[in-house]
Amino acid sequence: MPSQLITIKNKIALLNKKRKSYKLPSIKFYPPLAEKTIIAFEKKHSIIIPEDYRQFLLHIGNGQRGNSPFYAYFHLNTLKNALHYVVTLKKILPNFLSTPFPFTNTITKKIIYSIEKENNYCPLFAHLYDSCPEREIPGYLCLSDTGECDVFYGLIVTGEQREKMWKAGEGNYPLYKKEKNKIIQHTFFSWYEEWLDKHLENSTLQEIHSRYKEWGKLLK
Repeated sequence: MPSQLITIKNKIALLNKKRKSYKLPSIKFYPPLAEKTIIAFEKKHSIIIPEDYRQFLLHIGNGQRGNSPFYAYFHLNTLKNALHYVVTLKKILPNFLSTPFPFTNTITKKIIYSIEKENNYCPLFAHLYDSCPEREIPGYLCLSDTGECDVFYGLIVTGEQREKMWKAGEGNYPLYKKEKNKIIQHTFFSWYEEWLDKHLENSTLQEIHSRYKEWGKLLK
């Protein structure tokens, strides 16, 4: 088992322990997938699922349940539902996953430069998103929505940006972090671990606690 996956499992356990102390329900996952199920999905769509996401499906779960009126409408789609953008749920376009994601590494760097230097997202991806039939972006596996209108997080499975995470919808861009002024694009593991780290913060837990209290959903 990859060391980062072990770290993620430990952080999930710690988060659930902290959520309990705030009278919040645990985050829960759908059962993991069997290797043969993942292979069948890959063959059907002519792709290879990036290894970190594959390990998550095998050892943690086939998606994370959304269980909160705040922050945790965030969920992870099941692999099957990741074929769809949640707001459409229409017929899947043939070969859209195996068709290479259209943005190269060079274009991606330009988008990140636009965000960092000009404090504005690059419109290239927005134009792509709006022009795609049913908004099914080639090579983009839709893992989650944020609860905001038409805002999705997805994993690129084909093309030069394979294994990287992108946000689609309002403000479209590659997901990344900065370490010592160095830009590092998120893979599934680093993106999900960042989500865990945010939710381990006491300020975030207190904010979620307040929302649960407002909704009358705190655990007894």
